Amino acid sequence: MTPFTSTKRTHNRLCFPGMRILSLLLLSIVASPLLAAEETATASAKFDASLIENDTVTITLKSGVEYEDVEVARVTTHTKTGAPQRLIGTLKSGTRRTFTFASIDEVTKGEEIVFKNTNSGATKPKAKSKKEVDEEEAAKQHELWLARLQARGVKPWGELTEEDHAKAIAVHKERYEKAAKLMPTLQLYETEHFLFCSNLHPEQVRIFVASLDRMYEWMQQTYGVDPEKSVWRGKASVFAFAQKQEFVAFEKEFLDNPDTGFAMGLCHNDWERNVCITCYTGTDPEYFGVLLVHETSHGFLHCFQTQARIPSWVNEGMAEVIASKMVPTSGAVQLKEKRFFESMRTIQQPRLGESFFVVDQNIPADRYGGASSLTRFLIQTDQEKYVKFVKLMKEGMEWEEALSASYNANKDQLVSAYGRWLGLPHLLP
Repeated sequence: MTPFTSTKRTHNRLCFPGMRILSLLLLSIVASPLLAAEETATASAKFDASLIENDTVTITLKSGVEYEDVEVARVTTHTKTGAPQRLIGTLKSGTRRTFTFASIDEVTKGEEIVFKNTNSGATKPKAKSKKEVDEEEAAKQHELWLARLQARGVKPWGELTEEDHAKAIAVHKERYEKAAKLMPTLQLYETEHFLFCSNLHPEQVRIFVASLDRMYEWMQQTYGVDPEKSVWRGKASVFAFAQKQEFVAFEKEFLDNPDTGFAMGLCHNDWERNVCITCYTGTDPEYFGVLLVHETSHGFLHCFQTQARIPSWVNEGMAEVIASKMVPTSGAVQLKEKRFFESMRTIQQPRLGESFFVVDQNIPADRYGGASSLTRFLIQTDQEKYVKFVKLMKEGMEWEEALSASYNANKDQLVSAYGRWLGLPHLLP
């Protein structure tokens, strides 16, 4: 079969001088407005960046979100056209942000509008790809999220650089090296997210580290954490000891904590997203695995999205559920739930108690079983709603408001439904 080919043909054309002049006139008439519109669009995009650099402005985005008192550090412009491209500044909350001028409606300095996005529409915009549309929607939702945080006075965690992570890891390793001089049997095991320092048998360490890695991956996926970004600064350090006296000595020497009380494990975190877990095994390695995941999940939740605190019953309940999920061979969490149920069943009028839902203190030790079973009830009812519930609290919502927004229920309705599910139909808050 002969392939298709293209043949160039030459046609003789008759050309009259008058027709050529008329064509040129028509071309100039049609082209002029387009050229003028293009010049207007370009001119409207230009402005004097020096008017706002190192100054404070108000930025209004096309989405309607407004940022007041933005300290402008720098404005970048197109090298050829001079059109503004990005505005880099610091928000009132202290967070450093980069705005694209394509997303900005106007910039004002005092009462003066120093930039206005005219969107002249001189040329038809290129159709956006699905990826571009998704990215724009994500950026819009992020701006709205930041606005909600600002309205509630909640600070989001700032972006961490590679240098930030490297410095934090160096500090953790320096602490390990100092501890190893006092406890020569300590060994360092490093994974993607953890620095595990321990004098336990390497085979035990392998099992415990695997449970921590599973916990991190599960929480990362469940709460939609970007896998390219670490939730905490650097890596979380874990100091796991064989003996209680080693745990107590380490807490006193390196973490300035002279009284560990009855604790077998503690989670230390700060307002720079550094996390350090300390613990000792005791006589039950499986329970130790539960304890380890429990405490580490506290560190993850602390570093998740914002600096907002989570009520103790949610925090402890979630930690217990995740620990039982990551260490299924242990029945420690189920035993606490059974003891809680039995204690409630023996009371004529069972109640969770006033201290259960208090937001500024820890729940009593005998209510951990209630916190974990209540959390399991919420997750089994609807896991997506539970994730929304937690995220709303991290936005600064009170837990009862977040419950209403996610489950469309109040505290009394929650306890009543939970009681029926648990087999205690008359349970009260």
